[in-house]
Amino acid sequence: MNITFALILALATLGYLAYLAALIHNDGFGHRAPRNPPRSHHADAFERHAFLS
Repeated sequence: MNITFALILALATLGYLAYLAALIHNDGFGHRAPRNPPRSHHADAFERHAFLS
C-alpha cells in the first residue's frame, strides 16, 4: 500500500466521520431543553391554547 493511497483513505475516512458528526449534531435532538421533550412538529393553535384568548 503506497503513501498516496493511505493518505486518500485517511482523508476520506475523516471526511465521512465529519459528515456523520454534522448529521447527528443537526438532527434536532442534540440540544434538548431540560423541561421539554423533543418535538416532531411545531405547536399549532390548539397546543398553544390560542383558542382561549
